This record gives sequence, structure tokens and C-alpha cells, in this order.
Amino acid sequence: MNYHELKEKIRQNNNISIGETLSESFNLYGSIFGNGLLLQVLTILVLYGLVILTYIPMMGSVFIMEDQVYDPSDDTYTVIGILWLILYFFIYVIVAIFQVGLLSAFYNIMRLKDRGIRSKKGVNFGMFFKKQYFLKLTLIGVINLLMIGIGSILFVVPLFYVIIPVQFVVLLFAFNPELSVKQLYGLAFTLGTKKWGTTFLPFALLALIASLGIFVCGIGILATASLALVPAYLIYKGVIGFYEDEEAIASIGDPSLIETGNY
Repeated sequence: MNYHELKEKIRQNNNISIGETLSESFNLYGSIFGNGLLLQVLTILVLYGLVILTYIPMMGSVFIMEDQVYDPSDDTYTVIGILWLILYFFIYVIVAIFQVGLLSAFYNIMRLKDRGIRSKKGVNFGMFFKKQYFLKLTLIGVINLLMIGIGSILFVVPLFYVIIPVQFVVLLFAFNPELSVKQLYGLAFTLGTKKWGTTFLPFALLALIASLGIFVCGIGILATASLALVPAYLIYKGVIGFYEDEEAIASIGDPSLIETGNY
């Protein structure tokens, strides 16, 4: 679908049942359990890999300051502090970029599982880590990071609002990567505003249920964390839908087209 078709789908504002969303979330997660677990493992590996890399400049700064006597007029401490802030921001940006890429791929995998397709060539966790997507991944990662950061600072309340459009911008990018960043955020906030309550309530409830996985030796959270990602996909499916393949099958009557249809 192009931008105007997506905008029209959102404008129609199809009714979505919270109860059905919750029920379908559990059913769908049963089929993507392994993929959800892999998503969390990959995210943690990226995070821990970056944390380990920070020890290199950390050890360097320790050696620099080791033989120095503290002097309030010495700018060395200030410079090192600024460099650490820049480094931490850079790490957060990289993690945010990887999260957008991995989540976008995860939603494409979820779509396949939702339609009963075991796999499809080119649909994997690395599908968006390509040159043509790098700039959009970076922009979306940075913008999402800034919105969540600002929302957290402003007494948390704005965070509850922006967390829904942030989910939808990733979904829109996952299924419509040809759209511009401006178009993606415009559609995400429109959809997020119209379906905020319908999305937030299942998301909050499933996030709470998913957090219980931490009581299973702590590692159980890896298996349950992705459950909270399912409602946004189902809302997207209910409001916008995926009609390209269905229309092709209806017009030609060849189910095999589902394997080669446009995404």
C-alpha cells in the first residue's frame, strides 16, 4: 500500500475488541515463541557486546587519571566526563538502531507465522540490516530514543502516550520500508492516537504478565518478554491489514502466490 492508502485505512478507524486482541495475542505468541526468545537473546548479545567494548576506553581513562592528583582547576576530569556522556549516548543509539531492525524483522516473521507460513526466503532477523535501510534505521532509532527519553523526564506521563506511536512506527516501517521517515511518524501518531487505549491496555496487561517470567530463575523473562509486542501487530492488522496477497489470490486463484507476493 502507498502512503495515501495507509492513511485512508487509518481514517476508517475499524473497531477493535480489546478482549479479542488479548485472546489472539496468546494464540499467536504460541506460534512465535521460539522467534520471540531469539529476539531477546540477540538484543542482549548486542547490548552486552557494546558494554564490553566500553571497558576499553574505561581502562584507558583509569590509567590516565591513576597518577594524577585531583585539582579542581584541571579540565581533564571535565573532558573525560563529556567523552563518557558522548560514548554512552553513542551506545544507546546503536542499541536503538539494532532494536528497530530486529523488531521490524520480528514483525515480518510474526506475519508469516500468523498466516501459517513456516518461512520465506529473505525474511529473517537480518533482513533490515542492509545499506538501503541504514539511514532510516538510524533516524528512527534516534528519534524513538529521544522521544522515550524526553517522555521519561517529563514526569513519565508523556511516556505512556508516546510508547504506542513508537511501536506503530516500527510496525509501519516493517511492512512499508519504502515510506519516508516523516510519513512513517505521521501515520504512526495518527494510528497511535486513534487506537491508544485499545493498544495500551492489552500491551500493559501482557507486559505485566510477561514480567512474571523473571521469577523463573530470572531467565524466564527472555521467553515471555516478546508477548507484549503482539497486541500492536494485531491492532495494525485489524486497522490496516495485509491485502496485497489476498487480492492476488482472489483474482488468480493460485495459493502459491502467497510465497512470492509483495511485502
